[in-house]
Parts: sequence; structure tokens; C-alpha cells
Amino acid sequence: MKKYFFIVFVPVLFIFNVLAAEPELIVIAGNDKIMLGEKIELTLLIKDNELDNIVKSENYQITAKPDNILIKFEIKPDKIGKLKIGPYKINYQGNIIKSDVIEIEVTENIPVEENKILIEISRVVKSHSIVVLNINSSKFDLTDVLLPESAFYKVIGSTSSSSMEIKQGEMKKNYLKNIEIIFLKKGKFTVNASIFKNLPEFSIIDEVTIDIE
Repeated sequence: MKKYFFIVFVPVLFIFNVLAAEPELIVIAGNDKIMLGEKIELTLLIKDNELDNIVKSENYQITAKPDNILIKFEIKPDKIGKLKIGPYKINYQGNIIKSDVIEIEVTENIPVEENKILIEISRVVKSHSIVVLNINSSKFDLTDVLLPESAFYKVIGSTSSSSMEIKQGEMKKNYLKNIEIIFLKKGKFTVNASIFKNLPEFSIIDEVTIDIE
């Protein structure tokens, strides 16, 4: 027997169990406080041990497993303040699964320390020699960040990586990108956000000035 569901309203944040009996609805998200303009990815988990079929949707990323359905989507608040979200309702096999109403805090887009992308490069370098420019972040994946070539330098290559470490009892992830370049001219050169492409939204880069001899 095929089972179907449809989505009725916009969902909630936090992790909580909405329905005690089968089937269950669980809502999963990361934060209860975000900056204006930021997006939050939410996941709805429908647990049903007798699940055998689902309806596909173009508006949501839906994954079916033997005993659950994962529904992923994003919301983007458009005003500052306390934002009430919910209730989220799903009509599943004739039963309405309903979430509570919760609040998230939407703040102004104020630069914060964790949004910084750090630049590491020698302050004095030789022209026509290979120089390594490192950028790293504790928040943003830097894989897609590009440094386009210019008349001032040539890009030789780049690599991206990530690592995990424990700080103050918490697991922290660090993202790193190494870019090899050759400066073609002597003088002063400033590394700032304007020279990169595909920087993550809300990321911050402090300027670094280099002397090229």
C-alpha cells in the first residue's frame, strides 16, 4: 500500500519530538539566533516503520530510507526581532502531525569574530618567486573561494582542506585553502575581500599589505 504526505506550512527550529506514537515527526535545525539575511537549513524527519513509498517534490530535498523520510529546506527571515515560526503541519496518511510555535531571534548584520577569514602570507616577498597565500576559517567552507589572476600576480594552483580539533571540550572544525601565486611586479600589494570570488556571505577579511621586492 502506498503512503503519501503533503506539506501545509513553514516549519520550526530546534529538535523536538512532536508525536509520541508512530508515525513520528521530528524537526531539526542549528540555531535559535541568526543575523538578518542569513538562511537556516531545516530538516523534517518523519519516522514510520511501515514506510514503503513517498511523493517527490520540486520544492524540497526529500530522501527516503527504510523507516524514515528526510525533508530539507531553508528559510530566510526578512525582518529584525523575535520571529515566531510554526506551527508546521503535515497531513500524513490522514493524520495531522503538528509542531509547536517557537521563536528565533533575528539580529542586525553586525560583524562577529567567527565570521572572520584569516589571511596568512609573508609581509615581504620576492617578485617572480612562488608565494603561498593561506586563508582559513572556523565557520565557512572555503572550497569554492577563488583568486582570479590579475596583472599583478599569477595563480599557480590551490588546495582546500578541513580538520577537526577539540577546544574547551567542544569539537571545532577548521577550513583551510592554500593558494600558490607569483607576483609579477614590485611594489606594495593589498590582500582584501575585493580580490577574491565566491566569498561566503557575511564573511569578513582584514586587509594585509605586502611589500614585493
